[in-house]
Amino acid sequence: MEEPPESIRINKFPVPPSTNVDDIGSHVSDEDVLLQAGHVVTPATVGLLASAGIFLVRVHQQPMVGVVSVGDELVEVSRVTLNIQSHFNTYPH
Repeated sequence: MEEPPESIRINKFPVPPSTNVDDIGSHVSDEDVLLQAGHVVTPATVGLLASAGIFLVRVHQQPMVGVVSVGDELVEVSRVTLNIQSHFNTYPH
């Protein structure tokens, strides 16, 4: 393995304005699909959309679902179930 250098030289030189700055949306075309339906929006997703010039999107919050059992269809794990019964569990999904 090579030894790291004992010093690093940084050369400063003038950089013209707007060097390495791209226009909004210049990396995508009208036909490009950026995200599929059902994609979970993350900070990276927001950055992707902003870089493509998309500032407004329709989103839906993931629904929360609860099941309330009012009969005898849930049984303890140690019991044998009938065709219409299911084992009871307390862990979240």
